[in-house]
Amino acid sequence: MSEKESSQLTDNISLDSIMAKLNIIDEAIKKIETKRIEDRYESEKTDQLNTALATAMKSYKPIECNRENPHYADPYADLNMIMSVMRPILSDNDLSVTQRTILKQDGSTILQTRLWHSSGQWIETRARIIPSKNDLQTYGSNLQYNKRYQLTSLLGITITYDFLDDEGEMDMVTTKQKLPDGRSYSIKRQSFDPISKQQIKELEKELYGFEETAEQIKEHFRINTLANLPQSKYEAAINHIRYVKDKLRK
Repeated sequence: MSEKESSQLTDNISLDSIMAKLNIIDEAIKKIETKRIEDRYESEKTDQLNTALATAMKSYKPIECNRENPHYADPYADLNMIMSVMRPILSDNDLSVTQRTILKQDGSTILQTRLWHSSGQWIETRARIIPSKNDLQTYGSNLQYNKRYQLTSLLGITITYDFLDDEGEMDMVTTKQKLPDGRSYSIKRQSFDPISKQQIKELEKELYGFEETAEQIKEHFRINTLANLPQSKYEAAINHIRYVKDKLRK
């Protein structure tokens, strides 16, 4: 092989090596860009969407609870009730909502709730679906539960007499603290203090003429008299009474 041919071969190898390295760099950039896009929770611009959502909010109507939890008799608005109220309002403002599940590489399932504007702009929320049991019924129940939460959060919706708007009581139940002697206790124990005399009077005032509801309240909270109602359940009891009274008056 001549010196010229040897030099040309070396140049070709060097060029191939450079091109290979450039391809690797290009692929790495594409992966970074793809991940950057996947990690975004909104489109590059959201000005038209923001304006449309602000206009839509002016037309928001009260969303009433239409169902009760079968175990605790707590009222709630199901997904169909929420969407029945919100769908025409969103449509009138060129807005729409999609909710889909995404299976990640680690095996987790993510619920993606996205608010779209007709311009193509969007914002979204994500929640991991973690059912307590590995069966379709439990999965579906957990999915629907999360759909309601994500939807109300994304659209800025509030539900009338929402029993979960409880000042963090449900979350406090699982919080542990240490006593000076080292023993631990749940904050839930603090909530067992009974309501005050003034609160008893307020309950009796709300329940005047609604004796059956009073019995339901005592049965629901497993108490013999209203004076034994825990402080932490006072707001829930008042809201439930008003919810029942509103229903009966309609």
